[in-house]
Amino acid sequence: MRTRYSFNIHRSGDRMAVIKGYNKDVWSSEIYTSDNRYGRYQSHGSVHVMPYGKPANWGHTQAGWDWNRNPGTTTLHLPVNELESPKQSTVMVRSIEGISGSTSLLNRYGLFSFNHVEHAEGGLTGFDDTFRARKYVMASGDELYLVGNNITSNSPDVETTLFQISQRSGASININGKTITAENYTGSLRKGQWIIDDNGVGYYLVDGPSLQISRGEQESRHNKTKAITHGNFSTAWLPHGDRPVNEAYEYVMVMNATPTKMIAVKTSMDNGEYFRTLQSNVNKQVLFSVKDNLYGYTAYSDKGVSYAQGPLRFVNNTAVTLVQEHQNRLEVSISSPELYLNDTVAATPADYRLEFAGEWVLATPSEAISLSAAGGKTVIDISSTFGMASTFILCKPKTDCKVNKPIIPEPDTTPDLDISSSSGGSLNILTLIALMNFGLRRRPYN
Repeated sequence: MRTRYSFNIHRSGDRMAVIKGYNKDVWSSEIYTSDNRYGRYQSHGSVHVMPYGKPANWGHTQAGWDWNRNPGTTTLHLPVNELESPKQSTVMVRSIEGISGSTSLLNRYGLFSFNHVEHAEGGLTGFDDTFRARKYVMASGDELYLVGNNITSNSPDVETTLFQISQRSGASININGKTITAENYTGSLRKGQWIIDDNGVGYYLVDGPSLQISRGEQESRHNKTKAITHGNFSTAWLPHGDRPVNEAYEYVMVMNATPTKMIAVKTSMDNGEYFRTLQSNVNKQVLFSVKDNLYGYTAYSDKGVSYAQGPLRFVNNTAVTLVQEHQNRLEVSISSPELYLNDTVAATPADYRLEFAGEWVLATPSEAISLSAAGGKTVIDISSTFGMASTFILCKPKTDCKVNKPIIPEPDTTPDLDISSSSGGSLNILTLIALMNFGLRRRPYN
């Protein structure tokens, strides 16, 4: 697991998921007049699962690529010429919001939180200032839990792409146990069903609109020359429709799937034994991995956020936090989703005060961490510098601090608040693929 601000890499076996957002400090992409012309959506919450080896051998090719449909992204589907820079110079769009980041725990778990707030910087034409989306990824082992909400726009044809892979000999998709080898195919899935893509990555649809599936020829443009290109692709996307308001989705990805494994995921999800969303409103999001007893907390308010679920009960500032709970032990990681940059001085640390239910002690005392425990709660003071994770372990006093049976919470029944007024997270597709290829040159580890 590797995290840095609005970027996250999660590895499992010989595969890795590369997850990317943007915000007010990190631009979404670099669009030039003769390079990466159509690369607007490379950081709109993209989630690429890359097996070990050359990207082209796994269906990541440019000819015929639909530039609107980077895997994992939530986008406005536009004619390809409208994706180009609206001015005769470089475009590097950033958000007006800074809240987008990630953290990791035990080099095993990850949480990515992305608050997309599109901004027509400098009056750029072709951008939609009403386009909003909040996107989350919780990573554990071979699985990713992906949640999106607050998807709102005054534009038509808003969608979230699950995958786009060029077809190749011997590769196929599998839908609910049925193998599809035909070059041309269209279909759909409803919640509670699953699909495995050409690369053996599985997707179980928990909630959201019907998943649209297509196999066939696509026409596109070369990112440098604008020449027309063609290619046969397998593609799947969630259509949020025309001018959506607070639309949402929820699905599970399995990085190396088989039909047997997908059936097991479906059974576990149906029984509430896998992943859950415990809280979701204007100020916060809480995800939970039942099998790992792992909480993923996102705080959007710089005035402090209180939680009703799990051991963390309060954080004083915007934050991305992971907590793994056991009877006598808490493992904690917190990162700032903001860099606190300005033009003249270095980034300043984000200072945090966290409150935990119960009275705890530090497993390893540290001068960088202040702890006080009294009255049935524990207060921790700690900092996160430049979006990097700060970690610590808490133990129950006078115990051996061992890992015990997990504590399973009940979902929060408080009604969701209207989050239509929420606050905010570059890489050209080929540059991203090159980066992923570079990352995979190391031999995989387990």
